[in-house]
Amino acid sequence: DWVTLEAGDPQTEAAKLRDRSPLYHADQMTGKLLLTHGTNDSRVPIAGSRMMADSLRKFHKDVTLVEFEGQGHGIKGLANTVRNYQVWFGFLETVE
Repeated sequence: DWVTLEAGDPQTEAAKLRDRSPLYHADQMTGKLLLTHGTNDSRVPIAGSRMMADSLRKFHKDVTLVEFEGQGHGIKGLANTVRNYQVWFGFLETVE
């Protein structure tokens, strides 16, 4: 599949995949990070964002994870869209 072609085969290239994963380089992050994720995302499971946020917090990094309950790989509906923009604009106001 295209993921294996682009990223690598987890069976034979585990070291390469680990090296490319931001999860294993959280200690090197600088600045602030905002993660937004739908809880029903079937393309990219929310567990990945939760793991990334936890890894960053372990190194005392400035990370915010905002979960959109019931949303998938895109934010849908007026209320969720408004909330998404409010979150983004609020975050941008904190960035120097």
